[in-house]
Amino acid sequence: MVVKLPNKDVDILTCNSSLTFKGCKVDRFSWRGEERVLISTTDLRKAGVERRKYKNQKSVTYLLMLDTDNESFPVSYNGAIEEKENLADRVNSFIENSQDAGFSEKIEQTHWGKWLVAPIVAVLGMMGVVNKQKL
Repeated sequence: MVVKLPNKDVDILTCNSSLTFKGCKVDRFSWRGEERVLISTTDLRKAGVERRKYKNQKSVTYLLMLDTDNESFPVSYNGAIEEKENLADRVNSFIENSQDAGFSEKIEQTHWGKWLVAPIVAVLGMMGVVNKQKL
């Protein structure tokens, strides 16, 4: 049996004005499962790019964020900052212009690192179990 492991997360950001819903929707498909967030234009305040630097890391991550009065929702973790800024501008234009019909953007995020580290962790874990059984 061959199992193909997913190495991509896919976020689909859709902002539209329909008869049933006016706002933005984020559909996330990843190895963790599927997730959906709906934010109406009455709740959505702005989109922006947030800079995050984590402790003990030299690298900086830029997140595309959708902000309401109470919460912030991350949309994209990977990709160039310019792409995220352009998408934030597109969302803000949609919020400000009631005549804007909307758009849909697919964002694929590749995660090669987890597939390089996971087999090593699995082998070390199995070695620990075998060594424990020998004792």
